[in-house]
Amino acid sequence: MNTSIAVKVVDNGWTNFPGVQALGPVYSIIVTNNGVESIHLKIPLTRYANTDNRVVIQKNWGKETNGAKGVSLLEGSFCRMDLVYGPEGLASKGDRLLINVELGKQLGSICFTFECTGGAINQKHYNSPMQTNFVLIGTTFTAPPEPASAIKSAPSMTNALKRIALLEEGLSEVLRNLDAMKRDFSKLEAWSKSGSAKTLSEVFAWLAMQDRVRTADLRARLLPLNVLTGALVNEINELAIDITGEVALEEVGNEIVVTRTTLGQILGSLDVKQFEKRVSS
Repeated sequence: MNTSIAVKVVDNGWTNFPGVQALGPVYSIIVTNNGVESIHLKIPLTRYANTDNRVVIQKNWGKETNGAKGVSLLEGSFCRMDLVYGPEGLASKGDRLLINVELGKQLGSICFTFECTGGAINQKHYNSPMQTNFVLIGTTFTAPPEPASAIKSAPSMTNALKRIALLEEGLSEVLRNLDAMKRDFSKLEAWSKSGSAKTLSEVFAWLAMQDRVRTADLRARLLPLNVLTGALVNEINELAIDITGEVALEEVGNEIVVTRTTLGQILGSLDVKQFEKRVSS
């Protein structure tokens, strides 16, 4: 926040400026640059909020400085501005005067809020000061707008975040599959050691991991399921030839050579229950 600008309500009077088309109170302020660099600032028409929540907009500027046109202040310098209001802007206790100081596109703005602590105006003597006091009760800083370059890069940043989100989702799916594969491999390892299987699907899962198996080992796994080894090999190869034009299991002596890619294609679309009915003895 830029805190080098100070605003103070210094005195009050009644409109008495030649050419000013308003007859009402004037609130004079001093704006000081307490920073170490010069600055150009603007003050749009100020607002006066009555205790009945009625907001009055400043009517005009006095003879000193027109804040809306802007003013340049060297470091340590100050200027006076006279805020001219209509009669509805008469001060009373609890009213608030809001002064917004625009510091430029790169610095943002500060809104100074002053509260009237009480008093009354002598309308019969226009040049006499009003017996009112204003105290600063708060400042609100508004950051400058986002640079155009940052705004232009926002869509690309959004797309990058979307891609990252998709990658994270894909990675999560891969990790879930790896966990499932670990569990399956553990089961297959146990089946391989025990030589037993409870379902035909378990036999297919074990077989799909082999390059070659002994015919006796396959028979031992199929025996509890009442499935003949020859019937399973023939049925699998018929399906493989229909789908890929190649056999998936080839009997060589007392072993069965497994073409894993071909077998994988078959198992991916295989109705295991229907297959089991065809090969059961």
